[in-house]
Amino acid sequence: MAEESKIPENDGPVTLDEPGPEETAATAERKGVWLRLLFMIIFAVLFGIAETILAVGAVLQFGFLLFTGKRNESIADFGVKLADWMRDVARFQTVVTEDKPFPFSGN
Repeated sequence: MAEESKIPENDGPVTLDEPGPEETAATAERKGVWLRLLFMIIFAVLFGIAETILAVGAVLQFGFLLFTGKRNESIADFGVKLADWMRDVARFQTVVTEDKPFPFSGN
């Protein structure tokens, strides 16, 4: 014989408890972590593009050095800015800082 499953009866409507401050903070922290993951993915893609740009800049700079005997100042200045940006991305990716690099920085 099959037993009857007993389902408890509700006498009234079900109400949900309001989340306490610790639950709200934990939820906000989890959302912050997932948002950080999104930014980390975006910066990983941009970092890959920056590596390609760095390689192109290195080849161009070498060409200037080979044919003129001196470096191109514009490429050198761009290289400094690109290196600074790549450093900032690496610091964000490794959670050394919460400051997002360009184009998401507050500057």
